[in-house]
Amino acid sequence: MRFSQLKGRSIGVWGAGREVRSLAEQIGRLPGTAITVTAFDVAPDPGTVAALRAPGARLAVGAEAVEALAGCDVVVRSPGVSIYKPEVQALLAGGTPVTTATSLWLAEHGSAGVLGITGTKGKSTTASLASHLARAAGVDVALAGNIGVPALDLLDREPAQLVILELSSYQIADLAIGPEVALVTSIFPEHVDWHGTDAVYRADKLKLLGLPGVRLALVNGRFPELVAAADGGHSQVAAKPRR
Repeated sequence: MRFSQLKGRSIGVWGAGREVRSLAEQIGRLPGTAITVTAFDVAPDPGTVAALRAPGARLAVGAEAVEALAGCDVVVRSPGVSIYKPEVQALLAGGTPVTTATSLWLAEHGSAGVLGITGTKGKSTTASLASHLARAAGVDVALAGNIGVPALDLLDREPAQLVILELSSYQIADLAIGPEVALVTSIFPEHVDWHGTDAVYRADKLKLLGLPGVRLALVNGRFPELVAAADGGHSQVAAKPRR
């Protein structure tokens, strides 16, 4: 689903992270579109709700969330809200689309000109370094995602020649479209509380390499698991050599 496809729809949001707040700020671009439900695991403070700029939205907490959000056309979750939560799985089973603001932006922008970077360790450093080197080479760069600005904030800017998107496993888990270049720095056990198991975490992380739109996969050759995942029919595969 693209951001522009939200036009005229009833939107539910789960959580109030920076991505969801960015979504709320961008809704004004789409006449007839509104956040109608805001959901939280526990009762939020008034300032958190106000930050969403959705004063007329129904507030749903805990067990009420599924019933309230099921009446929306689409649910946009904060990355910290796991897609493996029973409540989120219930929404998906009932046919309610669930997505993230990053996924909406990437589908809207398309893969071309996007470098997506992830990894258990090193993704922020790599994204920052790639941005610095590209700018030094005279390339117009936008740094967004987990670092820099939320991806939807890029709608307020002139299109950049290159968008460097740092992606967490929380964002990758339900991406439908990938970046033109996908880079994975490393993979170690982590975030089992969000993904449920280490195997699911690894699968969600490696999903980035095989998404539609990915033309080039770059991985750290010190991790055989990454090399094997990257060698999946892309036009080119590059791996950092072993030492």
